[in-house]
Amino acid sequence: SQDQQQLMRLLARLSGAADVANLVAEVLRSDRADVSTKVVLVNALSAGDNSATNHAVDELLGSDHADLVAAAIRHLSRRRTNELGDSHRAKLKNVATSESLATETRLLAAEKLKYVDDQLFAELIKLLGPDNPARTRSLAATTIASWKLSPAQLAKLADSISEVGPLELSRILNLFEQQTDSATGVRLFQSLAKSPAASSLPTERILKLAIRFGDETLAIAEPLLAKASVDAAEQAQHLEEV
Repeated sequence: SQDQQQLMRLLARLSGAADVANLVAEVLRSDRADVSTKVVLVNALSAGDNSATNHAVDELLGSDHADLVAAAIRHLSRRRTNELGDSHRAKLKNVATSESLATETRLLAAEKLKYVDDQLFAELIKLLGPDNPARTRSLAATTIASWKLSPAQLAKLADSISEVGPLELSRILNLFEQQTDSATGVRLFQSLAKSPAASSLPTERILKLAIRFGDETLAIAEPLLAKASVDAAEQAQHLEEV
């Protein structure tokens, strides 16, 4: 509402003052304040280094309410430093792997972590599956694509490619475009060979990716390349007829 917007602008200007910051921190910790009020307060806070409000917001990462958790993560993202303490990482991991919180909130925490361990990675792989809503799959793909994965995680991701939809596939493949490990390439193209979404990939991209991994991968990629070439030719003919 307009009143909330005015309140947020006012708090953003005043939150640096010690007395105001202490009052805000007190409200955020109060059981009497409702969730919507706390969300407005957190969203209005500046990205400064006030310890009173920062500690109070950090405590919200352990909340059972998705809106409060999401607001706390957004505030964490606005802070001047990009470094996360061990307590932040532990709380963000709990959020990312919590089945009681909304998927979008979990993915927001996962993206903020940047680094991901095997347990969290396995959770995100499941969200790429076809049984999940399109928005969930898209958010999961975007989050995974923002991480620097270990060789073992890349190999596991390669194995799951066959279940990934066309929109997510393009983003996920970006992670493999700087890789050269032959074994990873073999696993990737074995999955792509079983992927219905692979037909959406341009022939040039398939070929360029296969070349990176060597002759064995190129051999596995040949049927996929042949099909892509036929599909492209048929599409061109159809456009001419139209």
